[in-house]
Amino acid sequence: MKQHISVTVRAYEELNAYLPAVHRKTDFSVNLEAGADVRCLLSRLEIPEAQVDLILVNGRSAALDRLLENRDRIAIYPVFESLDISNASRIRRSPLRRPKFITDQDLNGLAEGLRSMGFDVLSRSRETSKEDVEQLNKDGWILLTQDSGFAAEKAFDRILLIKASIPASQVKEVVKRLDLKGIWCRRGDLNSHGVTPTRP
Repeated sequence: MKQHISVTVRAYEELNAYLPAVHRKTDFSVNLEAGADVRCLLSRLEIPEAQVDLILVNGRSAALDRLLENRDRIAIYPVFESLDISNASRIRRSPLRRPKFITDQDLNGLAEGLRSMGFDVLSRSRETSKEDVEQLNKDGWILLTQDSGFAAEKAFDRILLIKASIPASQVKEVVKRLDLKGIWCRRGDLNSHGVTPTRP
């Protein structure tokens, strides 16, 4: 007789479109055969691998071949802000897409680099509350972090896990992964949702 495990899953943003309504934007349980990996889970949920940018298992970034265990918690995030149609659009001269970023306090170099390019950047506090996170999610802010555990704990909807260690390389990583080349964002008023604006 085959053994089974039960894992808790949550999908974020547009990935919810692949799920039944009852499972959207909430935690839900999935039963799998023992020995199943993350790829098996995505297949079971009918979520295309190409649409996934980050998977956290128990708060840590995981590969598709990561084996799952009973009671694991899995967060599945989409490819965020990855399409810039400003050059193709004939409707507006300036793109509607203007990403806004939240950075860890140990990513000050990255924050300053993005702000120098005209992007809005907030430096988040470790004490950011659940209510603050909900408002930041609603307003479309993207968390840039090297701490996958914090990302999972606070349930940000939009996350980019930064891999580079040098600020200049981190800026290039964000620009490349989010396809931001050539985008100019005007400086806007920064809202303080339990976080403080970075200063150049």
